[in-house]
Amino acid sequence: MSTITDVSLRHYEDFPHQLLVDVTTEDGATGTGECWWGMPVGERPGSGARPIVQTVEAMLIPRVLGRDARQIARLWFELSDHFYRYGDGGMLPMAIAGLDLALWDLRGKTLGVPVVDLLGGSVHEAIPAYASLPPLGSTERVLHEIERANAYGFRAAKLHEHAMDIITEVAGGRPAGFTLMLDVNGHYDLTEAIDVARALGELGYLWFEEPVRPMRDHRAIRKVADASPVRIAGGENEFSLIDFERFLASSGVTYLQPEVTKIGGLTPATRISALAELHNVVLCPHNFRLGPSLLASIHWGFSSPVTRWLEVPWLPEGNDFPSGVKVPVLKDGAVCAPTGHGLALD
Repeated sequence: MSTITDVSLRHYEDFPHQLLVDVTTEDGATGTGECWWGMPVGERPGSGARPIVQTVEAMLIPRVLGRDARQIARLWFELSDHFYRYGDGGMLPMAIAGLDLALWDLRGKTLGVPVVDLLGGSVHEAIPAYASLPPLGSTERVLHEIERANAYGFRAAKLHEHAMDIITEVAGGRPAGFTLMLDVNGHYDLTEAIDVARALGELGYLWFEEPVRPMRDHRAIRKVADASPVRIAGGENEFSLIDFERFLASSGVTYLQPEVTKIGGLTPATRISALAELHNVVLCPHNFRLGPSLLASIHWGFSSPVTRWLEVPWLPEGNDFPSGVKVPVLKDGAVCAPTGHGLALD
């Protein structure tokens, strides 16, 4: 009764775009996962996911139909091995992620347990969460969203800004005791990044994320870390296990941020957790979608002893993700351990 009979995609191209994967077995049970959403092309915000759609449809679905949905690890390794010549990063793990997360969700639902229990059980009662803001472009808008997030129950927020006047003014206008992080997605060169890092230290930011371009320049990241009074975060653009080993061996980051929809799902995530422990860094799963990607990141985070933060997307009022997943309920600024079935939280 666990034979995979159908794999279908739900591709929402309008903002905020999303790419969901549904896996159905012969008894009608369904699990839902999520692929990375791609980068916008032209004026179509969700068009960047089309190559991932094609990868799932042309490469993955034909190889999993008729297979046993319980063999999650076997399917992951077979797919990765068979298509290895296409590379171990980019489209392939982004596509596999949706299938992998759906299979974990399906298994948890079938057994009537949360996915975190399948990963060994929760090692935390609760994990602090931060509101991850989109780029907003003005101090007024950023502070407005921080006030909304604070009222909801967040005690921390991450900015995606690179204008120093906004970064500085927000630090001065935040609520008392509120923690700030900054992600610039590789906006600066090395010299600029070091200057910004020193400013962030004076402004009281907790971390500086992806400070340099290119974002996978491990040597440059280490140079920023050596000169920075604030800790460095990164890792959302690493893919394979060897990528993460090289990244961590450079000793440039304190906060490791793998993106579950880029690394290929939860199956490789547990191996990356072990690397984080080995290198004695903090695990903070990266995520910017309210959907299976967030839910999987939460279950994963609760299964690792080195998790310290969870990233929760925070959109301006009137914007909702098509998955229907809502911002998790917070207690004292933290997400509580999942108790629902599959990837559900409760």
